[in-house]
Amino acid sequence: PYIDIVATRSRDGKTLTFLCVNRSLEQDIPTNFALAPPEAAAPVEVDQIAAESRYERNDEVEPEHIVPLKRTLPLNELGGLSIVLPHDSVTVIRVPLNSSKH
Repeated sequence: PYIDIVATRSRDGKTLTFLCVNRSLEQDIPTNFALAPPEAAAPVEVDQIAAESRYERNDEVEPEHIVPLKRTLPLNELGGLSIVLPHDSVTVIRVPLNSSKH
């Protein structure tokens, strides 16, 4: 009940984007996406913003204390994706799609 996910495909059909929110204040939640192996491609781009506590913030002393973490993830052998959604976080996942399927 803590995870909310919205998925959308880009207008040009080349990218599948997931917006993931973990509303739990304490629990990091491992999450798996089953993607169509011939359609999904790697690398998958991830932008994730989280902090140890919801009371942490950016301010004039530390203006970049909390910033989005950018990284890439591989697809697993079945073409799926596994990621941990940290507690109280927002994660955007962009999966490139093979153009042969469009």
